[in-house]
Amino acid sequence: MLTNIIKEDKEYPIDKLREDPLNVRLHPEYNIEAIKKSLQEFGQHSALVCREDGTVIVGNGRLRAMKALGWKTAWVIFVDDDTEKAIRRSIADNRTAELAEWDWEKLNKYIKEYDIIGFDNIKEYIDDDIKIITDDYIENNKKKFKNKCPRCGYEW
Repeated sequence: MLTNIIKEDKEYPIDKLREDPLNVRLHPEYNIEAIKKSLQEFGQHSALVCREDGTVIVGNGRLRAMKALGWKTAWVIFVDDDTEKAIRRSIADNRTAELAEWDWEKLNKYIKEYDIIGFDNIKEYIDDDIKIITDDYIENNKKKFKNKCPRCGYEW
């Protein structure tokens, strides 16, 4: 359950929202393009989380993509976060998503079976590391790691 909710508005004017200048997440153009394609195909399926002054805490990339698409309104949840909590919420939202892992077998299966997004377009939704996924690639590489944390030994 989201904490500190002040109000929710499913049709809040986008021109009253602004990206968070304290946001630590970068959104290069290829990321914004992928978000735009997702918004065009699926719409907005999760709310932007904002402070009362209209500063976006969660969803800065989506806000930029919505503006680029010419959207006038967005689904917004307003929270009563002080600066520290807003920063912590933003970083936690991004970091917890990064900690998820791909199920390579299922991803490969879905790419082959479903034409929901299409294989050519799926590259915009997943890392460059998995642009071309084949059974051989999965079998030969699922135990190989590129990075290792020098402090804890975690490999990814």
